[in-house]
Amino acid sequence: MMTEERKKIIKSFQFRTNEGEDLYKAILVVCDLALQIEMSKVMSANTVGEARIHSAGRMDAVNDMLLEIQRLREEAKADMP
Repeated sequence: MMTEERKKIIKSFQFRTNEGEDLYKAILVVCDLALQIEMSKVMSANTVGEARIHSAGRMDAVNDMLLEIQRLREEAKADMP
């Protein structure tokens, strides 16, 4: 069962305008860039110990957010009339 709050969030992803689609794509690009930055920190030989753990956690969080944004858009598209 979907909560009212979740329904509101999904409805906000039911945009059909070019501006909405452009914003969505820009958000995906920003998330992808953040992932690349954190990945380069994690893989760097200069990043050690807790700094590597912290960057890996940030990378995981950005990835989770990206996946949720994509999932919301897919749910919204499937629910559009």
